[in-house]
Amino acid sequence: EECSEEDRATLLSLCLKAAKKSTELTSFDSCVIYAERGITLLPVEKWTQEREVSLELYSLLTEAYLSLVNAEKMKVYADEVLHQSSLSELEKVRVHICIISLNAGVMNKAREALDMSIDVLRKLGCKFPKNKLLQARLAVSSVLGAKLPSEKDIAALSPMEDETRKACMEIMVNAATFSHHCNNIPAFI
Repeated sequence: EECSEEDRATLLSLCLKAAKKSTELTSFDSCVIYAERGITLLPVEKWTQEREVSLELYSLLTEAYLSLVNAEKMKVYADEVLHQSSLSELEKVRVHICIISLNAGVMNKAREALDMSIDVLRKLGCKFPKNKLLQARLAVSSVLGAKLPSEKDIAALSPMEDETRKACMEIMVNAATFSHHCNNIPAFI
């Protein structure tokens, strides 16, 4: 049935809000219903006309299908986001994290999850040596030369506000776990 542009925009906004709320309540089946309905309301040129809403709906669906352990459906929505050249790597991080989590948790592929994590970190601007021997040498020297900050130093730190750095930290925390599972001590350090 046809509806006015104003009604379409209102319904789209309601679907997005309902999908977000469903996710907060861990009702992923409901999130899927609302987000998929929202996607049907997007214009044909969704990635130019409704960029933020499209990204949010597709990201929500990727996360919901990960939580529902439906890798096939998750991949459909993840691929749509990852193939958008107009999106920055930072905008794609939520989807990357889902794919990494799928590999690590559901598929039990810690090595692949670690490699993907390092690849995403590189795309976000982190630098890692590609040579394994150099990687190990730098890891050992960084541990030996590290001075742990005091509680006072930590308390004086201001909250991290840079979104790229926050995303990198989230990925690095998980990557440390993956490297431990694959006995990749240099990457862990």
